[in-house]
Amino acid sequence: MLQFLQPSLSGKISFLLKMDKLKLSQIKMPKSFALIPFLKEVREELTKVTWPSKDETVRLTSIVVGVSLIVGAYIAGLDYFFTELVGLIIKR
Repeated sequence: MLQFLQPSLSGKISFLLKMDKLKLSQIKMPKSFALIPFLKEVREELTKVTWPSKDETVRLTSIVVGVSLIVGAYIAGLDYFFTELVGLIIKR
């Protein structure tokens, strides 16, 4: 069964031959990391972002907090129920 998972010897040899032909100059690497141009591009991209208004942010945050509280209460209720159920089963 493991024979099917392992690559054949010919496959390994062909891979090694391909790697041997590959030269380091063919691998594209970044020439350098220029911090100032990068930060300018980041600033330019951030100007294109459509930011939500304060009202929209407050509304959506309230929805997230509300749903989180509801889900938390639901999970707490299930936890309490199953804890009591297991307690009754164990006491028998």
